Amino acid sequence: MNNNSADRLPAEAAPSGAGSADWRELHLPWPDFTTAPPPQPAAPRVRWKTADGFLHWEITCQLPLADRSTFEKSTGFVEGLWEQDLVECFLADSRTGEYVEYNFSPNGHAWWAAHFTAPRVRHNAQPTPESFQPRFRTTWHATGWTAAIRVPLAAPGSTAESASGFDKFNLTAVRHTPEGPLYHSLAALQSGRPDFHLPGFWLPLKADESR
Repeated sequence: MNNNSADRLPAEAAPSGAGSADWRELHLPWPDFTTAPPPQPAAPRVRWKTADGFLHWEITCQLPLADRSTFEKSTGFVEGLWEQDLVECFLADSRTGEYVEYNFSPNGHAWWAAHFTAPRVRHNAQPTPESFQPRFRTTWHATGWTAAIRVPLAAPGSTAESASGFDKFNLTAVRHTPEGPLYHSLAALQSGRPDFHLPGFWLPLKADESR
């Protein structure tokens, strides 16, 4: 991998699952930030597993309201990727309070990541993009798109001897509509304003588990 792109995830590396029972729907934790009348677009769905030191996860969404071509403008490691539709992954070490955030664009070409020592406090110095080592691919189909993603279960630059590993996680998504953004989360977050950086509410992550 280089500084401009994440490795593409081969099809055979996608999370495995028997069927719809493996999927879980993301919550809409802040519905008041859109004025769109019901019904809202169907919530994204996710499934995941941990294996060989990685979190493998897959998310499926309806087609975004914006034209697909708008996402093709972003490629490589992009700061501010959250200003458009995206999916996100958070991994935390509850013993140290450190965590990593990953952002991925529906176009399968743009991504972003950062290492934090506390909520919204970036690690100094920030790891280089290539040290995060995400792999992902996006597939578009008639009713929407699906992303298959793999991220390490350790902080960037960790060695096998020094890595304590992550034990909490959350999967999220942001979709922008003319009436306002929709914020989706696997964990039930408790806050009066949109904020995914709430590790106290994230879910426990067990080694070698599947959903």
